[in-house]
Amino acid sequence: QRSPAIVERFMTIEKGWGIRTKTALPAGAFIMEYVGEVVTDKEFKRRMSTEYKNDNHHYCLHLGEGLVIDGHRMGGECRFVNHSCQPNCEMQKWSVNGVFRMALFS
Repeated sequence: QRSPAIVERFMTIEKGWGIRTKTALPAGAFIMEYVGEVVTDKEFKRRMSTEYKNDNHHYCLHLGEGLVIDGHRMGGECRFVNHSCQPNCEMQKWSVNGVFRMALFS
C-alpha cells in the first residue's frame, strides 16, 4: 500500500532518532510498515548480548509467537518510531497471504 505520509527523521533530546510526519493525516491512515529481519526471541536476545552489546539504541518489534522483527541492520525508517506519552499512532499486526506484518497507522 502506498502511504500519503511524508516523514522526516529527527534527533530527539533523550531517545535518539525519531520520525514524524510533515503532513497532517486523517485518523486510521497507513504511514509505513515496520520491516527488518524476522528472528526468534532467543536469537534476538543472543544478538543483544553480543553484536548489539555496545549500542545505545535498539531497533526491534515483537511480532508475537516467539518472533521479533530485528530492524537493527536491515530495518526501514519505521524503526525510528519512539514511545510517546501522548500517542497519535498505533502499530497494527496484519496477516497478508498468511504472513504476519506490522504497520504504523495514524
